[in-house]
Amino acid sequence: MLIDRARLAAALPAYTLGPQLGQGAFGAVLAGHHRSLRRNVAIKVLSRPDQAAGFRREARVLASMDHPHIVRVYDFIDNGDLLLIVMEYLGGGTLAQRRKHDITPEESCAAILAATAALSHAHSRDVLHRDLKGANMLFADPGDLMKVADFGIAKIMHGSGPTRNTIVGTPGHMAPEQVLGQQLSTSTDLYALGVVLHQLLTRRLPLDPALSTGGLVNHPVRPPMDVPAPIRAVLLRALEKNPHDRQPSARAFGIDLARAARSSYGPSWLERAGLDLHIDDEIRRVGTMPEQTARSVKRPGPRPTPVTDAPPAPKPRAVRTPDEERFRKNNPILYFVVSLVGHIVGGTIGIIGGAAVRSPIGWAGLLCLASAVTLAFTVGSSAATPTAIAGAVLLVVNAIYVLLRITFKK
Repeated sequence: MLIDRARLAAALPAYTLGPQLGQGAFGAVLAGHHRSLRRNVAIKVLSRPDQAAGFRREARVLASMDHPHIVRVYDFIDNGDLLLIVMEYLGGGTLAQRRKHDITPEESCAAILAATAALSHAHSRDVLHRDLKGANMLFADPGDLMKVADFGIAKIMHGSGPTRNTIVGTPGHMAPEQVLGQQLSTSTDLYALGVVLHQLLTRRLPLDPALSTGGLVNHPVRPPMDVPAPIRAVLLRALEKNPHDRQPSARAFGIDLARAARSSYGPSWLERAGLDLHIDDEIRRVGTMPEQTARSVKRPGPRPTPVTDAPPAPKPRAVRTPDEERFRKNNPILYFVVSLVGHIVGGTIGIIGGAAVRSPIGWAGLLCLASAVTLAFTVGSSAATPTAIAGAVLLVVNAIYVLLRITFKK
């Protein structure tokens, strides 16, 4: 495109014109500098005067968008057949240029998250980009803030529904419905975003742009096996032929990609990417927090069924107090002597008592007391107490029995 710089300077008297930065199908981009504001800008010179009405409408919409990941539009100049958009200058290079160097998978996914945030903002204002590609994603200089640019050929949707398509875009990046000139929707931009992600991770396009229209529309996309499976699934969904089979929104795309990247590269992948991201809290959370799935949560199971034929539980063994256990371990000889004395005393009580009390109940009570004495010296007082109580109860019962027998004998 041949640029009349004199005419351009006359249309922008507050600016100093710089060198040409690039050129596309709809015009060229020049560097500029606002002398009063001391601000560097990019000036896009549009070469389609027949589209003046559309450019005016789109410039108004683009100027109303204010998002950290969308290039700012400062001014729109309509000077007859000369149409200009004055935009924010981003001197850090394009994503396509970074792709040619050693961009990491983490950086690639982070850049796509930034693009999903930009598209969410644009789509909420019924704006389709229609030409999303690495060359239209630029970085600020200095810094690692990426912004989506070249909304100059964006399409304004009628309301929130799909819109008819004048076929524009970059071959290899256009969705099937875009290639066929059919109705477009937000899913059209998501397809292009999937192409950019595929290109970043594999260094190649999913489809050869030299294919015929039928080939671009019908040729299946081969799964990129060199991409981690979770990210591959997100990628292939974005590249579905049917728009309804893609992610339902740019935000959903971002959530799915953040979750897949965390699963593939670990919860600290965003930190390693090093990009300045302005994404919503949910996307950041699913991209950084460790995964908590239902499998990691212990759910209460069914109550155990009582087993009726199980063997009876063993009777609890007598337990010594700590002092008694310590005495047994530290003084084994003395413990043996005390145990022997306890057996002798218990046996003596049993013999004498049995001779004095001539009844089965009395015998049982005295034997319990004898056993209690023995247990107190051998096992411990905690085990002797129940036996002593049982012996005392039996002796009381025996005394009552003896008194009743004497009374009735008289």
